[in-house]
Amino acid sequence: MKEPKRRFYRVEYWSCLDPKHHHKTKETAIACVSKGPKKPQRRWTYEMLAEVLVRRRAGETLQSIADHYGIHRERARQVINRAEDTELFCEFRRLNPDAPDSEFWIFRRAREIATEKAKQCKSSPTT
Repeated sequence: MKEPKRRFYRVEYWSCLDPKHHHKTKETAIACVSKGPKKPQRRWTYEMLAEVLVRRRAGETLQSIADHYGIHRERARQVINRAEDTELFCEFRRLNPDAPDSEFWIFRRAREIATEKAKQCKSSPTT
């Protein structure tokens, strides 16, 4: 039985100075370099989250908050939800310092139900 022929292929990659990238053509490497370095992701500190909540509760629109931070309106909504969760978790910790974190979600759901019922009571006409 004949042994199969071994074939070696030489593959060249172009570098764009990013160790995670391997470009097969010079043009794609140049295009990658011309894009410039990626912007670092923003770290939302507790102070920034608190400021976002204050702005939203003062009546600012999602779009104005998004414009202030240079993000999209949907991302502003996500940040506001995160800020509300953070604030709620801090309140949960203050009220229940020894409770496990898993009980926070029960606490959060109970708060949502109470809020929904309060809205229903306000909107229902009294006779």
